[in-house]
Amino acid sequence: MTKKIVAITLTILFILPAICFAEDEDVEIGDIKLKWKKGSRTIHSLMAQIPITSNTRTRYSVKGKFLFYDKDGFELCKIPFWENMKAQESKVLHVSGLVTDWDYDQTTSFIVLIETKPSGWRGVGKKPLILERELKLPPWNGHEE
Repeated sequence: MTKKIVAITLTILFILPAICFAEDEDVEIGDIKLKWKKGSRTIHSLMAQIPITSNTRTRYSVKGKFLFYDKDGFELCKIPFWENMKAQESKVLHVSGLVTDWDYDQTTSFIVLIETKPSGWRGVGKKPLILERELKLPPWNGHEE
């Protein structure tokens, strides 16, 4: 009987508050939209829209990069981005970067890598949540005039 009382007391004192105060550390990344904006004949800007929703109760940092790889797995170029998110915030990140026609022609694998982590002291010692997605590049000539 005493063990039962101790177990119930411990549950009330420690486990239930932990469940109640546990944060929903959920950051969602939506469908990424890509298009080209013509710069010159050999260089275009890759324009990306990345919808992000933070379902958390804390500020979050979001950092990532678009990576272009050739057939041998070597990185040709990358387009980095970063943003801070407020709690319960939804926004669309607008990312752009220059890509040459040579890099475009050599690219066999195009990946977005996104890391999310609580900002400030809440993120100290916490491993970031990493999302990696393979994407399809839009056609080089399908650019905006």
